Amino acid sequence: MKNINLLIFIFYIFSLSACANASNFKAEQILNTKSNLHNFTSDEKLQNFKEKFQKKQDLKIRIFGDSHIAADFFSGELRNLIFQNNSIGFTYPLQPEYHQNTNLSYKNKGFIILNSKNNDKNISYPLGGIIAQAQKKDAYIELNTKLNNKFKIGILFKSPNTDKAFQINDAKKQNFILQSPMAQKWTYKELENVSFPLKIQALQKNVSLGGYFIYKQYNNNFIDILGINGASSTLWLRWNEKTLKHELKILNNDFIMLVYGSNDILLPGFSKANFKKNYKKLIQILKENNPRAIITLVTPPTLAKKDEKNSLLKQKFKEAKNAIYELAKEEELLVFDTNEFIEQSGGKNVWIKHDLSLKDVHLTIQGYKMMANKFYKDLKALLK
Repeated sequence: MKNINLLIFIFYIFSLSACANASNFKAEQILNTKSNLHNFTSDEKLQNFKEKFQKKQDLKIRIFGDSHIAADFFSGELRNLIFQNNSIGFTYPLQPEYHQNTNLSYKNKGFIILNSKNNDKNISYPLGGIIAQAQKKDAYIELNTKLNNKFKIGILFKSPNTDKAFQINDAKKQNFILQSPMAQKWTYKELENVSFPLKIQALQKNVSLGGYFIYKQYNNNFIDILGINGASSTLWLRWNEKTLKHELKILNNDFIMLVYGSNDILLPGFSKANFKKNYKKLIQILKENNPRAIITLVTPPTLAKKDEKNSLLKQKFKEAKNAIYELAKEEELLVFDTNEFIEQSGGKNVWIKHDLSLKDVHLTIQGYKMMANKFYKDLKALLK
């Protein structure tokens, strides 16, 4: 918690500076560039989504990606712009360092986080690739939200045996027990009318949690995020595909964004062909299990200036971006080109000068909010 507070404080300082420079560089100057949302999807799909988008009822949006979304700055601003969210959707069992979901607060004692970005590839990771594992009996996680607090909650869990694994107590003093019928297999259990805050307590050592689906019976408005710092488009290959497909069907998203590429080009042996092949497989799995969803690929933001001088990295960046456009055309998707957006609105140096971007590949809080505003503006224009 100290680390995430430090990260947010650092971003906050940059954001204060951005506000000080706002008089010299107004948002209108940035947002009034031509559209950076490129459409390769079908008119029929767009029309179906348009109706939901305009009514802002039962609108379920999911974002997969890397550090550009893991801190919930981009997605948090989108929530504010699109609707008043009333649900959380999917969220990690615990948030890794430098990650957050602004709709949900966590406290824990006695759990460790297993991260598919860092840990043993042989672990059976579920959707999102984050596991919270109890290191002792009576380890616990406390969850709370400021949203209207009565929800339906689906919990993914796993136990080394078939004994009772977890006990859950909610604000109304309801008591629930999680017990798996099979050892070492992911089990999904839904609980009705659960009130926050709630406490999830381990009844034995080495039991694991794989994530929560927090939603209402009807009319859910949410943007959930599955972002991991350092993630590439191949991260999903470490997730259990059978479990992944089952979880993708639970909420049946209307709109999915994929924010990968920045880390792919840094991988040893990066090739456009492999990048495209693995990304395509993920896209096809998403389409298979959320067939009505509009899918948007987001290109990596502009390279850091020091990387612009690296001709090999610059070439890989170009190849990744080209692959994203090719995939969008082949799979009938949307592309939101953040690199194009930054270049059209003055370029990396201008963004750095006005505290919208850090000197590396990342943006500031204000920069991510600007990116969300531009995406929202372009999406509204597309759906007119």
